[in-house]
Amino acid sequence: MAGHAGRFRELLCRLSCVSGGVDTFSRMGEFEVGGLLQLMRGADPADPGTWAGWRGGWEELVDEFLDEGALDDGAYVVIPQVIDAAVGLAPEHMVDFWIRLGYAVAAPDSGAVPADLAAGYVAALRRAEQAVVRVLAAADVPFTRCTDLVLSGVAFSGHRIGRALWAISDVLSDHVLHCPGCDWECDYSTVVPGLPSRAEGHMWTESGIPLDASPQAVLAMAASLVATKGTPTWAAEEAAEQLSVLMGCFQCAHCGNTWSIADSLAPPPDGARPLDPDSLVVLDTPVPAGQPVSPTEETAMMAVTALLGCDAGVNAVAIVAGSDRPTLVVGGGDRGLIHVWDMATGQALREPLAGHPDRILTLAAIPKPDGGAWLASGGEGGSIGLWDPWTGEKIRQPEVTWAGGVSGVCAATMPDGRVLLASARTRGAVRVSEPVSGDIRARLNPFGHPIASIAPLPVAAGYTTIAGTDQSGRVYVWDPSISDPHECEHGAALAPSKDGLADAGHTFVQAVAAVPLRGKTLLATGDRKGNLALWDPATGTATGQTLPSDVKGRTLSALTATELPDGRTLVITGSTQGSTLRWWEPETGAVSTIDVGAAVTSLAVTGSTLVVGHTRGVFIMQLA
Repeated sequence: MAGHAGRFRELLCRLSCVSGGVDTFSRMGEFEVGGLLQLMRGADPADPGTWAGWRGGWEELVDEFLDEGALDDGAYVVIPQVIDAAVGLAPEHMVDFWIRLGYAVAAPDSGAVPADLAAGYVAALRRAEQAVVRVLAAADVPFTRCTDLVLSGVAFSGHRIGRALWAISDVLSDHVLHCPGCDWECDYSTVVPGLPSRAEGHMWTESGIPLDASPQAVLAMAASLVATKGTPTWAAEEAAEQLSVLMGCFQCAHCGNTWSIADSLAPPPDGARPLDPDSLVVLDTPVPAGQPVSPTEETAMMAVTALLGCDAGVNAVAIVAGSDRPTLVVGGGDRGLIHVWDMATGQALREPLAGHPDRILTLAAIPKPDGGAWLASGGEGGSIGLWDPWTGEKIRQPEVTWAGGVSGVCAATMPDGRVLLASARTRGAVRVSEPVSGDIRARLNPFGHPIASIAPLPVAAGYTTIAGTDQSGRVYVWDPSISDPHECEHGAALAPSKDGLADAGHTFVQAVAAVPLRGKTLLATGDRKGNLALWDPATGTATGQTLPSDVKGRTLSALTATELPDGRTLVITGSTQGSTLRWWEPETGAVSTIDVGAAVTSLAVTGSTLVVGHTRGVFIMQLA
């Protein structure tokens, strides 16, 4: 780094002695800095065809500016002169130029600007900021570049959230947040509803972005610009919604503290501080355009009937019904506790069930021969537990095993009337076993692909197959009544083929669910992007009923389906990104979206009662 900086300073000393673009400069790589400025100043401002000469040189120059994420000291002399040469060129053709410069000046490992250059450098960046404003005013920008352009303008302003341009780009791409307190990696499922109270509004004025504006306000402005200036409009609105997520907060799964996402990306001078979750301000109208519908605007379709008390978020929910006992709602999460509520009253039935040695990832009701039901639970460490949720009795002790995390549990009803427990693991084992003893009755998934989720798929009264999807997006349907594991995929129900999934627009199936529809049971698949499709399990072919994703990048996190008392069928999905529920009526094609104000992790449904698990607890909603 030191040698590179010294070479650059020598070049800049020569450059600073020359004016008017005289071609007597030291060379950088294979291109002369003076020549670059001469070509830029000599180009026809309105004719991009005359710009080819300097564009390649500019790319080479930027490569020399940057050294492993740091801006070379000499760049602080060159950049102001390049900006002055660029501001006169046709703005609608300068999008890529300003983006590349924005990423350069926001290089995360750069040191302080030399004191004798600071004033001129900052003034030049303000001119670049106004040039970005002119670009946005002159023409619409493809949505794939609009976010980068707007954020580059913010970087030029000197605002601290602009200096986090590289970090913002990483988060938008990877959906990974870093806790400022313990440096734990957190995904988007940890995003909690609401904004810090300082998230006031702001507009980009002629004088630039005030440096004392809150990061949330600047992000709100940036998201609004992306929504209104990006093309096509629908894609720009999706990109803007992804950007607006950064205005919010997240709760670290490791230390439990709640943080401003913006402060984690660009810490204030005195460092990021944990937030009081009760101080968060929930927006009535999300920013920017393309707002989801709030629950109060959809009372005819869906209404919250109970908010269930819980001291933490949940990863899984289930509904457990007994013939002569109240129907229960259960939820389990990272603390290894299972909360139990009376579904009719919303009141906790007892203290949480304890004893899971690991994070609870999945829950399911397992009908008993006497008409009651057990509760099965699966954990991240491979433990499987069995409980009587009404009495709290632990029927089967959950113990951590080497076999891999439990990605799904469900009931498997055999043709002979037995009800067994199906379980799937992240290392590929899919087993059907006796619920109480754990004795294995069938081994499925013989090729051992790691399984992401499973769901019961009834094919006849008292006969259930098991649908599943693996971590590569493949879909399976296993018949547990077939003893040969290599033949269990060719039983009473068939999975969609790889070509069939591709024809339906599925790129990576993430969840499956059984869909009751007019006396038949179909298979629903949901891919990572939120696209849905229905399949006839008797043939493994598509029914032709599909639903595209509502927002690009909003990963599907939960999928379920129900038949309402009036005979209508609803397929319901949830997302941890955007805090939304979406329900689809396949027969009519009607689709509705609702903002529930929480990152949805899991769903369970019976009739018209929907149970929603999220990162802050559980609530019950009634479907009309």
